[in-house]
Amino acid sequence: IVVRLQFEPLWDAIAMDVRTDEPVMTLVRELLRRVGEGAAPIGQFVTKLRGWEVRDLATTVAAAGGRAGSTFLVAYRYRRPVR
Repeated sequence: IVVRLQFEPLWDAIAMDVRTDEPVMTLVRELLRRVGEGAAPIGQFVTKLRGWEVRDLATTVAAAGGRAGSTFLVAYRYRRPVR
């Protein structure tokens, strides 16, 4: 299926073709790598689907509720200072 991943500070969505049995963690890692945050600890980010936090990133895309066209939003867990 094709899902979108969106990094909140950039507001750009990246479309990815994924399997439904793939862990959400894999998607998040790939998104962070593409936006230049690949070295950051995964605990600094929160992943949401339809407004709800995906608490267990080891769960599969299907088990998290992902369907074709779903958007996973990845954001910093804590607010960052504005400069």
